[in-house]
Amino acid sequence: MRVYTEAAVNQVALIDLLQLAGFTLGEIRSIVSPEGTFSPGWRDRALEKIDELTRRLTRIEFARTILEHTVTCPHESLHECPVFIRGVADHAEALGANQQHDMAAG
Repeated sequence: MRVYTEAAVNQVALIDLLQLAGFTLGEIRSIVSPEGTFSPGWRDRALEKIDELTRRLTRIEFARTILEHTVTCPHESLHECPVFIRGVADHAEALGANQQHDMAAG
């Protein structure tokens, strides 16, 4: 049985938490040293990640709302359901807006 120091366990937990928040290993490497110290710009990176998570949560909540409706929808076919149709159309519009934003930023 291996025994790890508390510092080692905390370092693994920190990496796991940052991955859970959406940071890639490369991003984590750029903001946290192997000793666990943070780089000077870590707050800016964290704020960017918070914004990204907020956008993702908004999209996830939207998808959840549509899915919740589909399981109780009284229409025989979802193609007859105005809520579902509007949800798909709204999502298509958002995808187009995101693509335009990404092209302008890139």
